[in-house]
Order: sequence, then structure tokens, then C-alpha cells
Amino acid sequence: MFDLGTLGSAQPKYATKQDPSLPNELASVEALAKVLRIELLPWQRLFVSVATQYYPDTGAYRYPFVGLTVPRRAGKTTIIGLIQLARCIRKPQRRSWLTAQSGKDAKERIFDLADKVLASPLGSKAKVRRAAESPRIELPNNSRYQAFPPTPESLHGYNVFDVAADEIFSFTEDQGDLLLGALTPAMSTVIDRQFFWLSTMGTSESIWMNGQVTKGRESVSDPESSMAYFEWSMEDGLDPNDDESFGFHPGLQGGLIKISDIQQARETLSSPGEFIRAYANVITTNENPLFDWERFQKATAQQSKPERRDVAIGWEVNMDRKRGAVVAAWRDQGKVSLKLLRNGSNPSSWLPEALVEINDARPLALGADRYAENLAMLREVEELDTEFSEEHYLLTPEQAKTGATLLKNYIEDGKLQHNGHDALVSAVRTGVSRRMGEGWVLSHNSEPEVLAAMTAIQLLHENRPQAKPMSVIL
Repeated sequence: MFDLGTLGSAQPKYATKQDPSLPNELASVEALAKVLRIELLPWQRLFVSVATQYYPDTGAYRYPFVGLTVPRRAGKTTIIGLIQLARCIRKPQRRSWLTAQSGKDAKERIFDLADKVLASPLGSKAKVRRAAESPRIELPNNSRYQAFPPTPESLHGYNVFDVAADEIFSFTEDQGDLLLGALTPAMSTVIDRQFFWLSTMGTSESIWMNGQVTKGRESVSDPESSMAYFEWSMEDGLDPNDDESFGFHPGLQGGLIKISDIQQARETLSSPGEFIRAYANVITTNENPLFDWERFQKATAQQSKPERRDVAIGWEVNMDRKRGAVVAAWRDQGKVSLKLLRNGSNPSSWLPEALVEINDARPLALGADRYAENLAMLREVEELDTEFSEEHYLLTPEQAKTGATLLKNYIEDGKLQHNGHDALVSAVRTGVSRRMGEGWVLSHNSEPEVLAAMTAIQLLHENRPQAKPMSVIL
């Protein structure tokens, strides 16, 4: 069994557990790495120990599908190459394939490994074909490791044993679906088949990869899943401007990257969003974050105690109905104050009662953005209090558009302050927009905290104070 203690601070955020009853290919991968003078990192040993487990009676791999996402400079392409080439060495007439953003990128990855092979004792036995249409490493047992462009036609007519798709964050949704569709018949007659996808996280526009990440995270808690999944990424709420936040980076353990390299990347990359995506391994809205979250992060303040007549409250349930949030907004010495009142998973278990209690305290306004999951939650609230909906507020699309713009402008103009809750800062950092008519609104793919904040700000903008001092809410 692999000892997770050897990873130190570089613990995975998600990782499929090893089955101690099944063998794996770690020994052969380590042997090849030694010949090529490559030192395996602890995280790579964990990955190989689980991802390559197989049933000894049939030779079939326990996990036909394997997903891996790590930050840049961690050694993901190296370990996939070692796994595939080690199989080609051990198994005659094997066909292993690698693709990437383009055929050129895949070819360069093959040639990087080929150069190490040629400089090793294996060099006298292997042949490297550098032809543009068919770049590959050939072995004396008639096995080969070959690059191909990320198009389904490239695999037509071949028996495919294992395939690795690198940097899939750049794949379009159609491109990813077509590739998987082409692999199904190509691998159908192969018992020991396996498909790897590997990548640094993408943006909100990386639809296909983001779907694979969601499936992978869910698979970790499913003992029957056919997918193994591994993710090293920065924990929510940590500051990517703080060097200590990068203890999770698995490449730091083996010297593939140093803190000074991360500092340099922070200073030189084209946008903060690209730095967060590449080195924190966090999904961003795009290469430029939607909000100036660094300014927002610094806008913490000692907040006043408001009266209930001055407080507008927004709430939100996210798209998979797994999390919810409630945020308060009020005016405080020329600025708008935000406070995360409550958030958590399984909102059906706590949000209806919380909203009834807040409503009974008579705040300035209480409402949510109008969309399906919030409407469904509202029905649950009404079961507790049949009069609740009469005083409840649901934003129209135009109001949601205005609220999103207000939130963005208040942050950029320094007119917003908050109590520094990590979940609220993280939600602002990863907020996602979508187009609506001539403008934009916050997408419900965003975290619920930022949508609840947007709603609270819009309600505060539209409503005037009423009466009674507030004591229940904050």
C-alpha cells in the first residue's frame, strides 16, 4: 500500500483509494524511470499505484478511465509517458497513443521522451520515427508509442490499447465527445484497455474538461466507479499571493519547481486569472477574473452593527442543489458592507428554516435571483410558512444584470467592504458570467455566496429603510 505520509503537505484534494488486493505496474514504471534517469516524485508513485491496478486473472485494468489534474510543472506528462512506454516494453505488439492540444504538441511530447530513450541503454534497441504524419517510438517487440492529432479520424482502423489525452482544458465540448466516441469501437476488443486524460485546470469555457472533473470528483466516493481520479489544487479560501498557500503543489517535492519560480510566474503572466489557473490549478472564469478579487480580498473591515430596517438579504442555491448561502448587505459610512450569514451543503436541511427566521425579523428586503433551483427551494420555504412568498422578492433578469454590475463597480471603486469570510472571497474570485442581451449577468455556475451577495446589493439599491432595530439576523 502506498503511504500517503510520504506526500507531506502535497496531499491530493481528491484521490481514488488503492485496493490492496490488486497488483499494479509501479515496479515496471520505476524500473524504466531508473533506466531513463528520471526520479519519480511521491505523487507520481501514488498515481501509478492506483491508476495501473489490474485484475491478475484477466489482465483488465480496474479503472478503464483515469483522470489527472495537477498544476503546471508537476510532471504529469512525464508520468503518463513512462506508464505507456513501460507497457510497450513489457507487452509485445502493443499500440499506445498520445494526443494533446494539437498534433504538433503531441509530437513534441513523444520526442521529449524519445530523446531520453535514445540517450539511455534502451537507445540501441528503440527506433524513433520523426515523420510528421506518424511520429512514434518503435520497440523490437513490435510495440510502439505514437502521437496523433486530437481528431476521431486519426484512430480509424487501428486497435487501440491505451490512449492519453494531455491538456484537455483546450478541447471543445464537441472535440472531447467525438474523441471518446471514436475510442469506444477502437478499444472494444482490447481487454487491457485504458483511457487517461490529464490537464491543468481550465476556465469556465472548458466545458468538456469541467464535466470530466465533476465526474471524477464524484467517482472518488463511489467504490463501484470505473474511473480513477486524482486532483492536486489549492484549497478554497487560500491566498494565491501568499507563497505558503502552495504547499499542495506536488512538483515542489522533487525540485521540478521552486517557490521562486511561482513568484516569477505571479509577476510575469499576462493576467492574475492565468496564474491562478496554471499554478493554483483552480478553474477561473476566463484568463481574466470577472471581478477584481484581489481588491475585494483586501476590503475587509470592522463592520458596524446595523438595524434590521437597513439590511437587505440575498440567498441562493447552486445548480446541483448541493450548496446554499445567505448574505446580508447594508450601508456603512459611505460604503456597502457585505456579511456571509450562513452557507453550507444540503441546503434543504437548513435553508427553509433560516429564511423563515430571517423573514420574521423584518429586514429591509429578502430575496433571491429568479431561476429554477431557487424557485424549487422557495416552495419548500412556503411549506413551513404559507405567507412567506407574499413578502418575498425575486429578481427579474434586468435586476440581476444591474446587481451584477453594481457588485463589480463597487469592488473596483473601493466602495465595498466585508468581514473577510474565506467562502465569500473564494466565490468572488471564481465568479462566472454569461451574456444576456447587450450585457451580462452572473451565471448560476458561480458559487452561491457571490450570487447571494449580488442579490443583496441589488435589493439594497432598490429599497428604502423601514423601522425597528435589528437584533436577530447578525
